[in-house]
Amino acid sequence: MKEGLKTFCVGDYETNCYLIFNKNSAILIDAGEGVEQIIYFLYQNKLSLKYIINTHCHIDHIMGNDEIRKETKAELLINFKDNEMLFNPLLNLSGFFGSSMKFKEATRTIKENDIITVGDINLKVIETPGHTPGSISLLLDDAIFCGDTIFSNGIGRTDFPEGDHKILINSIKKLLNFPDNTTLYPGHGNPVTIKEAKCQLANLINL
Repeated sequence: MKEGLKTFCVGDYETNCYLIFNKNSAILIDAGEGVEQIIYFLYQNKLSLKYIINTHCHIDHIMGNDEIRKETKAELLINFKDNEMLFNPLLNLSGFFGSSMKFKEATRTIKENDIITVGDINLKVIETPGHTPGSISLLLDDAIFCGDTIFSNGIGRTDFPEGDHKILINSIKKLLNFPDNTTLYPGHGNPVTIKEAKCQLANLINL
C-alpha cells in the first residue's frame, strides 16, 4: 500500500480506526470513541478529511461519527443494509449499555464494487455481511480493511441482533480468496495476512 496509513486504537473496546491519507486529503475507516486524537492528527498534518466510512454500524465503530463530522464536514458513507442501525439503539448496541444513542443519517450509502476516490486513493467496496447485514470490507492495493469480519485470532460475533453465522462464513471465504500476501486490517487487534488467516481459521470454517 503506497498511501499513508495511521491506526488509532480507541475506546474501551480498543476499536481500530484507520486513517488513509495522500498529500492533503484523507479517508477515515470507522470512528470509534475518543476521536479527539484523530481530529488533532488531521489538523497537525493539515489533512482535509473527505469521507468517514463505517465498516458496520455497531456503537464501538460509529460513536465518534457525529463529532468528527461536525469538526471536519466530512461525508459519512455506509452500506445501505446497515442504515437503520444509525437510528436504532438496539441494533447499534448502544441500548444494551444503557446509552440509547442515535446518530445523524449517512451522506450516502454504498454497495458492492463501488469505488471511493480521494486524490490517488481508490477504495473498493466488498460486501461482507454476517456480523451485521451491511458489514463491508474495503480493498486498497494489497490491503483489505475488514471491520469485524475476520480478526488475527478469530471471526466476528453473530450473536448480536441481525447477525448470521452462515452468512459470515461465506463472507470470510470470499475474503480468503484474495492473494495470500494481502493484509487484513481488522476492527480490533493486529493485522494478519490472508495466508496466516487461512492457517488459523482452517478448522473453524472448514477450508
